[in-house]
Amino acid sequence: MNILLVRTKIISQRIAADYEGRFVPVGLLLVAAVLERAGHLVKLIDLSIDDMPVLQRQISMFKPQLIGIGAMSVEFERVGELVAVCREEIPSAKIVVGGPIASANPAKLLEIAGVDYAVLGEGEETIAELADCVEHNADVSTVRGIAFSQNGKVMVNERRGNVDLDQNPYPARHLIDMEKYISTYTERFQQQQVAGRPLRGTNLTVSRGCPYSCIYCDKNVFGNKWRVRPVVHVLDEIEHLGSEYGINALMFDDDIFDLNKAWVKEFCVEIKKRRLAVIWHCNSRCNHSDVELFALMYEAGCRSIAFGIEYGNQTVLDRVKKQLKVAEIERGVHMAKSAGFFVTGYFMLGMLDETSETIKDTINLAVKLPFDAGGFGITVPMMGTELFRLAADRGLIQQDSWGQKDRTAYRSNLTKDVSYEELDKLLRLAGWKFFWSRQGRKTPKIINRAISESFPLLYWISGGDFQGLVSKLNSLRRSMRLPLP
Repeated sequence: MNILLVRTKIISQRIAADYEGRFVPVGLLLVAAVLERAGHLVKLIDLSIDDMPVLQRQISMFKPQLIGIGAMSVEFERVGELVAVCREEIPSAKIVVGGPIASANPAKLLEIAGVDYAVLGEGEETIAELADCVEHNADVSTVRGIAFSQNGKVMVNERRGNVDLDQNPYPARHLIDMEKYISTYTERFQQQQVAGRPLRGTNLTVSRGCPYSCIYCDKNVFGNKWRVRPVVHVLDEIEHLGSEYGINALMFDDDIFDLNKAWVKEFCVEIKKRRLAVIWHCNSRCNHSDVELFALMYEAGCRSIAFGIEYGNQTVLDRVKKQLKVAEIERGVHMAKSAGFFVTGYFMLGMLDETSETIKDTINLAVKLPFDAGGFGITVPMMGTELFRLAADRGLIQQDSWGQKDRTAYRSNLTKDVSYEELDKLLRLAGWKFFWSRQGRKTPKIINRAISESFPLLYWISGGDFQGLVSKLNSLRRSMRLPLP
């Protein structure tokens, strides 16, 4: 059977600026690999790379009987637009939607005209069984892990258990043009070569799940249990990426790479045993920081690490069930910097009941610590999270709201006494002060500090359009071929 998989267009300022390069849609490519293994003919369109006319032409030529769409919960409106296009191009195809958007609220998703099925949880085994039913026009009522409408009623079948990760094939990267995704990740890796060869990087996933209980995180797909692929399975894939695509730099996109220290140690030891000339980045938590482990990771090629810190006020950290202390944040960041890593920190402003003072605590912590890069975002309740339920119960958001339209805009304000205008101003202040406090600044600290403190004046000059003013200044810098300060 002909099956077309589609990834929605990701809208992100960082991606638009090639801040982190383009990420391969690993999840959809895993689904594709499982479907190919079952004997289906599969094609994939990534709308972050291709445009809608490419999708329309592919549908016209390929004539898929099943179209699978993978999306985040913030992409409800975009999914609706995409389904309408697919349905217009080929009315007879069955359309299935998976990913966080399906697991968070399948009933709401099925309100979109044209969506036939929602895949709940991990989708590899479910989509293979569903595809078999579609191909043979069989009854889907016994397919675990799906939801569908029947006689005007939403039917939600029993969920399927977690996928055995070591039984999964490699993602079907042959279905995409890898050259369009390969990146130097210049923000992460401060080098152009690896062992004398040009740096060629891509993303890779080795684990699923998270045992922590942060109220803003959606775990409807992967659950609370952290699972990791066998070390040999991961290293074989790394060698395959090297031989097939010349990959020598890896962005591990797992939420938590180092939950199991024994696994990480084995991974690092085996990298050295195989003499793999690779460098890599991973995500961690500050309470996992370990001097000996960091040293071993560096020896095995780790050059960059990112921490999801979120808040710099202990009361707020406790409120969101982060299970993290401010002292652990400070210790962890300094430890990572001492290990030689390029250190990135991610922060959120505007949590439920936050005040301008607690927000400033987060900004001050970010500026104080020795980060090389980082980012700030407004806290937005995601469908399917505890935070979403709390905000909805208070009437701060609508029960059927899907939050933000994309990864750069927000529609909610959960704070106690901060207006939308002030929240936006604090977000811009955070980015400006953080930029001038970073470790990589080439200008003297006294000058950086003076520029950092100039925010009120610049904000006033720009009439509130601070981002526009900064963009104009940056364009001027580029036109004069000046390096970043």
